[in-house]
Amino acid sequence: MNLTKGKKLVFWGTGTIANVCLKQFPEVRPQFFIDSSWNNENKFCDITVVRPDEVDRWDELFVVIMVSSAAALEEIENILKKKGLKKEKDYIGFGDFFGYHKKNIAESLTYINSFIRDRKDYKNCTLIVAPVFSSRTADIMLNFFRMYGQKKVFGKCVLFSSLKIMDEDYAENQIGFPVLDMPQICQWSGRKDQDILDLEGELNHVIELSDDERKCIEDLEQRKISENNELSFRVSAEMYWYCKQILTILQPREVIIWSGWSRLSYILAEISGRNSISYGFMELGWIPGTFQFDRRGVGGQCEYAVYPEKILNIPITNKDMDVKAIREYIRKTQLDNRKFRINDLDERNFSHVDRCRKTVFFVGMADSIMEMNPQSEYWSEYISSHFPSTLDAALYVAEICERNQWNFIFKPHPSTVNDTGINPDCLPENIIFIKDMQIDRLIEAADVVISIASAVDYKALIYGRPLVSLGHTTLHKKGCCYEPKDKKDIESQLIMAVNNGMTEEQNENFEQLMIRLLENYLWDDLSERDLRYGLSLEIDFFTRN
Repeated sequence: MNLTKGKKLVFWGTGTIANVCLKQFPEVRPQFFIDSSWNNENKFCDITVVRPDEVDRWDELFVVIMVSSAAALEEIENILKKKGLKKEKDYIGFGDFFGYHKKNIAESLTYINSFIRDRKDYKNCTLIVAPVFSSRTADIMLNFFRMYGQKKVFGKCVLFSSLKIMDEDYAENQIGFPVLDMPQICQWSGRKDQDILDLEGELNHVIELSDDERKCIEDLEQRKISENNELSFRVSAEMYWYCKQILTILQPREVIIWSGWSRLSYILAEISGRNSISYGFMELGWIPGTFQFDRRGVGGQCEYAVYPEKILNIPITNKDMDVKAIREYIRKTQLDNRKFRINDLDERNFSHVDRCRKTVFFVGMADSIMEMNPQSEYWSEYISSHFPSTLDAALYVAEICERNQWNFIFKPHPSTVNDTGINPDCLPENIIFIKDMQIDRLIEAADVVISIASAVDYKALIYGRPLVSLGHTTLHKKGCCYEPKDKKDIESQLIMAVNNGMTEEQNENFEQLMIRLLENYLWDDLSERDLRYGLSLEIDFFTRN
């Protein structure tokens, strides 16, 4: 922390990491924060926040970057470089600044063995694998799992998570049950330049895996993207071996896996299944204000996407649920879990919407977060059989909009702009490119919403906007949206959606689906709000499913 050399110490980013650092290191106080998305209060933890365009003398600053996302980090570093700042001399990442040491595999296993020797009552725990302290919804997740842990008095919980900056004791104090910090290898995404702490010397346990286990890893690698197939196989094999040791040491009775696209999630599910350990996948719920839990996976992998009739055959028991009031509440409060930015470029682009024309809004999916190989059978089965990426779909739809003289708004997922090389300057002229604007505003401006796979699908229907679905989602065969049979059918379905809107039948089907989801599938996320809906924690994930 002696790197500032007389310069003004500032932090860039006002998220979870910054909040934790201020609490863990109260003696380190920046003179101010920088945040591109700051548009409300001018204080964060009683410290002034400014936008980058409000900074006058960059040469006087030493900037600590308080973000963990690779895309966000790259974006901030590029801005700082353009300001003439040099890495380590003028700016640095939070981990290097605070001297945070990330455990490697051997250190992690030593720690976990010691933990279970000292606290034997946590054997046969409920193991929760989730980004509780690093997610954009960290406060909500922390509160939810804290409450969940209190309900599981006789089946104690252990959290396995990337702590980024805090230690295990601090994390346990926050959540109320033990926390184990996962090594960097568990976040491998297949990128050669990814920081995996010089793991080359550690990748030596593949010889201890059976032929069947190696085949499992080969299958996994075929469905995932990779810039170096040999290295990626070795990292995944090491991750498999490591997770196998974790489950052997803890012997959990249940495993809750956050999300269902990463290598880690597939590996944990595979090992759990092989050892007859109950497991399931959690994610943000499709209806804002909820969490989902599913035994098969998330998105197009989940039970109600693969077997659409299952949820439709569940009888509705709560005849009095006022789903219209829930929809109105979500619209009125613009309930969402993401922080949106206001920027001048978006406003200028948005002003190009011709109010005399119909407007199609395309919302991009999180291609880079899923890390899936678009050439794999897995992609065509569980994500989209029409397009290999958000960008391919957007370009195809742009041509349709041009032919029909419709406005076309395209907003890629925030995680994909840098990671997938979507350059707005290279897009067709008829695409109105929006990077940061609030989703609700775009839905309200649209006559039709089109998507491959996004939580925005449900929000569009909540707003009563017709949805054209191009991917495999939980809305499949639910009678709520327009579903093209193939690429040639997309234009005709879009025309129908533009002309007919969300039909009465689609609206009725959607409200019936919402009731079934809230009665059987989606848990109240316990966030602060005036209207409560979703399952209570009195109902456990594993007993309900």
